[in-house]
Amino acid sequence: MRIRKGFTLLELIIVIIIVGVLASVGLNQYTISVERGRLGEAFANMGRIRKEIISYYLQNGTLATIVESDVGVGVESNLPIYTSSCVNTNYFRYRLYNQTDTSVYIYCYRCTTGGKPPQMSYQYAPYERVNSDGIVTGR
Repeated sequence: MRIRKGFTLLELIIVIIIVGVLASVGLNQYTISVERGRLGEAFANMGRIRKEIISYYLQNGTLATIVESDVGVGVESNLPIYTSSCVNTNYFRYRLYNQTDTSVYIYCYRCTTGGKPPQMSYQYAPYERVNSDGIVTGR
């Protein structure tokens, strides 16, 4: 009787399929964790914008007249702080909406085109509602 050493073709194919499935799951989880890190950066930027909004309210007594450039949102030629459009240096763009005398919304949009690569295939927009007394709702 001869003893054969080695693997059959079927065994090799099964191992390759298992490795492929594990690699695809791992890549997906890696992508999700990287995007969470980028989202953390966006929340930190929204916190800085929030501080500027509260400072603006303390100086002017109202938020009804606030514009994005008052809190550092916009594209300047030498220093894009928090951009209001997607540029190749940022993953997100920021906008202010629904200003009242005592509150304003900060929206943060994930760039799907024109932003820093890789872009997302879908857009999501976390937001915060900032009151003049510093109370934040949303996300």
